[in-house]
Amino acid sequence: MRNLGNRLEAKLNKPQLVHWMCYKTTSTWFPLWIDLNMFMPIGVDCWIDNIRLVYNRTTRRASNSHGVQVRVISTPWWSIGSCWATPRNETVRGAPYDWRLARMKTQSTSTMLQELVQDMYEQYQEPVYLLGHSMGSSGWKDRYIRGFISLGAPWGGAVKTLRVMASGENDGIPMSSNIKIREEQRMTTTNPWMLPSEEAWSKDHVFISTPTFNYTNRDYERFFKDIDFEDGCLPVLEVWCMYGVGLPTPVTYIYDKGYPNTDPVDFVTPTGTDTVDSFSMSLCKRWGGAAGAAGPRHRVHGGCLTWT
Repeated sequence: MRNLGNRLEAKLNKPQLVHWMCYKTTSTWFPLWIDLNMFMPIGVDCWIDNIRLVYNRTTRRASNSHGVQVRVISTPWWSIGSCWATPRNETVRGAPYDWRLARMKTQSTSTMLQELVQDMYEQYQEPVYLLGHSMGSSGWKDRYIRGFISLGAPWGGAVKTLRVMASGENDGIPMSSNIKIREEQRMTTTNPWMLPSEEAWSKDHVFISTPTFNYTNRDYERFFKDIDFEDGCLPVLEVWCMYGVGLPTPVTYIYDKGYPNTDPVDFVTPTGTDTVDSFSMSLCKRWGGAAGAAGPRHRVHGGCLTWT
């Protein structure tokens, strides 16, 4: 559930293919995420086999599909939103990562982020702000980090994650069904990270409603079992919290008897960013009385920032 994540490239040397029309080897890197040509009929099967992760239940680690190399492509920042403009790749810099992988496989990303922070500190001779969008030693932190800015962070999780895991979500990509995309989305180990939190939602709120069962945050184990995917189952800083409102954002998905292999037939949709509801993102308001958490909160409505 990336909406839509930074770019990835791949290089192939595969022992076997899922379809004879797929590439077995490539001499150069090619776009893995995202190239809309990959979502053509047949092409989507090749893409899923290339981007998928293989999960090892024993080591509890995920790896690329056999014969596939994947690298992250860094895109220089030009601006944030429509209100703040900054010189390209200077005072604001991006730190892209492989969004398919959960915390268990992100040590190299943490090291690169640390090096980026230290490089900017040495260049500008002052601590930096970290800005985390959506899902992205004390002594080191005190010297290099001035504060943390959260942009649309799903502090209480995102209900859309359950729909993604159950029946897929193609993010509006044409010619590719939600159920087909589900094959890839279930292999992305970051998705279960985003399950709605018990701290944000009451134990009686129904996230998924079906003719046979209504799923709440007490039913995650059963949820993953029922969809036949059981593998699914900081130091103090000044914090600036920003989040979006104004777009219909499902907090309950209603299915008919075809669940989980059909699309939802109805939704309950308050406001949010289309992916994360405002209730989850605004949990940072609760931090007002906590040490280091007294920074302003902002809502984004119509493109620019407003105080809240």
